Amino acid sequence: MKNPERIGAYIIIVIGVFLQVHILFPELRLGKHITDLWPIVIILWGIAVLIRSRNRSGPIEKYGMSEADIIQSTQFIGEIFHRPVSTRFRGGTSTLIVGSGTIDLRSIRCAEGSQGIRISLGVGSINLFLAEDATYSINANVVLGEISHRGESISGFAKRLIERSSKYDIAVSKLDVEISVVIGEVVIHGGQT
Repeated sequence: MKNPERIGAYIIIVIGVFLQVHILFPELRLGKHITDLWPIVIILWGIAVLIRSRNRSGPIEKYGMSEADIIQSTQFIGEIFHRPVSTRFRGGTSTLIVGSGTIDLRSIRCAEGSQGIRISLGVGSINLFLAEDATYSINANVVLGEISHRGESISGFAKRLIERSSKYDIAVSKLDVEISVVIGEVVIHGGQT
C-alpha cells in the first residue's frame, strides 16, 4: 500500500469490529469484560482516518508549496519526526495517539502572516524545537503531565502554557503553535525571550 496511514486505519477498524462483536453476539464469548459500546469509537476513528486520507486533494505542489512548507501526519502508535527546511513554512498538523514525537522547526522561516501548527498527542511525549530567533506564540495544554520551556516546568493536572515572543505583535511572519497532550510531557526547546 502506498499510504501507511490507511494500513493503521484498517487495523483500527478490524480491532473495533472484533471488540464490538462481543456485544452484538454475546453467545460467542469473546471476552466477558468487554462492555458497552466503546469499540464503536475505535471503528469510527478508523473510518475518519480513511476518509481524511481519501479527501486529501493530491500533491501539495499544485498549490505552490513543497513538502517542506507544510507538515501533515497522523500516526496511531509509534514515533513522529519532522525536520522541515523551508523559507515559506505554512504550518500544518501532526497527530499521534500513543508514542513520542519530535518536531524540529529550527530550519524554517515562516511565510508572511500568521502560520499555525497544531500538534496533538494522546499518551506520550513531544519535543518541539524552535529557532532562537523565531517569532512565535505557544498555547500548550496537558491534561495530566508536564510542560517545560527554557528551564522552567509546570506539572500536574490540567496545565497550560501560553507564551508569545517579545516581537510577536510587530512581526511580519510568525508561527502560532498549539500543542495538546492528554497524558504525558511537552518539552519546548529554543525560541526567543
